[in-house]
Amino acid sequence: MEFYFGQRNKDIVVVNPVLQSAHQSIPIPKWMIEKHKCHWLRHETEQGGQDYLIIGLGSNETVTYESLREAAGEVARVANASENNDIQVSFDFLNAVNLNQVDAMIAFVEGWILGAYQFQKYRKEKIVVKTRNVYFLLEETEALKEAINVGMLRANSTNITRDLCNTDPIDLNPDTFTDTIRQHFGKKNLSVNIYSTDDLQQLELNGLLAVGRGSQYSSYLAEIKYCTNVNKPHIVLIGKGMTYDSGGISIKTGLNISDMRMDMGGAGAVFGAMDLIASKNVDVNVTALLPIAENLLNEKAFLPGEVIRFANNLHVQVGNTDAEGRLILADALLYSERLKPDVIIDIATLTGSIGAALGLKYAGVFGDESITDLMKKLGGQNGDFVWPMPLIDQYEESLASDYADICNISSDSLAGSITAALFLRKFVPKGTKWGHIDMAAPVQSPKTRGYHVRGASGYGVRLLADFIESYSKLEKGND
Repeated sequence: MEFYFGQRNKDIVVVNPVLQSAHQSIPIPKWMIEKHKCHWLRHETEQGGQDYLIIGLGSNETVTYESLREAAGEVARVANASENNDIQVSFDFLNAVNLNQVDAMIAFVEGWILGAYQFQKYRKEKIVVKTRNVYFLLEETEALKEAINVGMLRANSTNITRDLCNTDPIDLNPDTFTDTIRQHFGKKNLSVNIYSTDDLQQLELNGLLAVGRGSQYSSYLAEIKYCTNVNKPHIVLIGKGMTYDSGGISIKTGLNISDMRMDMGGAGAVFGAMDLIASKNVDVNVTALLPIAENLLNEKAFLPGEVIRFANNLHVQVGNTDAEGRLILADALLYSERLKPDVIIDIATLTGSIGAALGLKYAGVFGDESITDLMKKLGGQNGDFVWPMPLIDQYEESLASDYADICNISSDSLAGSITAALFLRKFVPKGTKWGHIDMAAPVQSPKTRGYHVRGASGYGVRLLADFIESYSKLEKGND
């Protein structure tokens, strides 16, 4: 797929995004203007030789960059399935809406590439999509050329994360995941350190070691550093990297738990975000920590009732081995203290409770209000929607243990996402701003619609990258 600028050519189909309440440059039946629905207007009609692919945007008043991304994703799949070699795209609709031309271009390119995504690694019959040229019917400017580039980078980094999350856990296990991190980021302007079993023991990352005991693979902590300006706020990203979660001894009982391969979705989001900021050469100071393990059960697996001593001398009773994500995140939070961060963001497919609270489109964000407010604002703009959730101190009572300082699971069946966040808060370095994103629900898309394709969603890549850029524009110490 290549994007260019061009003049209208009647021999090439025109993608025409249309509004419900605006004058159209061509006569279009009202039934063709349904939001995010595609329809063909062929030249056999009164259009005088020009083929059109119509995509509805909704009303003038409700069009956003997100609705433009959604429309671009829909039209990309229809256009790619057609016999047309080249495509033209009209941006005439911008005359009737309050959208910036550059940002609209970023959103459209991003949506087009994300909507056209296909994961075919395990399919015998591959769908071959021929290369097409997309010509935007706009005057070429440096700003618009850069907008195309930015849209492509954002989509490509998100698709990298989709690929990781969609991959069979036999192929993406702790060993191969760390190899992928070395190979991918070794080619970019980042530094990578991988800590394995001996290192974890020396660092007293006992939660990570315990969770991975039932696996044939070592557990790891991957550290990825990207710094172009030491005077920028030091942001640490932590992503949960469970390459497969069976639940361990407290085994999951669902009919189909194959989607537990996506329990590394938080690590995948951090991976994609680091790829994006490095590809854009953003002026920031970021370290990523990916605790990576596999939660399986054998004679060595960690046990319900086991007590784990963490590096801060907090003793944790394992009430349930399926609450393993918070144990490996706790280790990464403790390790992060030596990095002297200004802010820590952890992201994880942590609880099913967050889906019960917010549904499948939103993640929940906990922590400092300055972080949660910024996350909400950015997610509303980039489509990685997130909603601030409360940290209710009184609920800590449910984490009490009869045998240790704290239990890894609440004794109450309610507010599971809140009590999980409260557990993590106990391991956050004192005086450090902190945000926790529970993305268990939006890690995958249940159906293909708009720029979302059934399977891994790539959630969190754009949210984290945009947060890094926005937060790093603040003067250090004045955030």
